Amino acid sequence: MEQLLELQAPGIDFILWVQSFSHPVLDTIFRAITWLGSIYGYMVVLPLIYWSFDRQIGRRLFFLVMTSELISTFFK
Repeated sequence: MEQLLELQAPGIDFILWVQSFSHPVLDTIFRAITWLGSIYGYMVVLPLIYWSFDRQIGRRLFFLVMTSELISTFFK
């Protein structure tokens, strides 16, 4: 158990260092980035890709995201 804690210490130190940069603006930016990774973010971004860039890529991304979400939900 002690060896495991020794391996985790540098990672924990890094996380604490990153957290020391807390600022309301940065918090908002990172919450937005996190939201973009949610299913709701995909539901906003995917239609934009479909309508603005390439319909084929938009369809493929849609089926990829939906399949991934179904598999994830099934195993949870």
